[in-house]
Amino acid sequence: MQRPHISPSLIAVTAWTGLFLSAFLIAPHSCEGGLELYLLGGAAMALGLSSLPFVLLHNKPLSSRLAASALLGLGTVLVWLAGFFIADFRIICRLF
Repeated sequence: MQRPHISPSLIAVTAWTGLFLSAFLIAPHSCEGGLELYLLGGAAMALGLSSLPFVLLHNKPLSSRLAASALLGLGTVLVWLAGFFIADFRIICRLF
């Protein structure tokens, strides 16, 4: 029985959409631990998506898997930053 082909780009786009939408759910609570939650979620997603090419594209050459891994990691960081700035996270919550 042959395994169905799963595209890393389809998984990445779905995960990026979830990450971007979660920014708008977490941003109102950025002073109550939401910023840390969003940071850890983004870091975990970057590591997870960067490992996808090594799991799903095992028949490709190492150089193409490394390039795909770097692009997925960079894409995750860019989506994370876009969500961070567009959802208007608060960094300085209280001065005193």
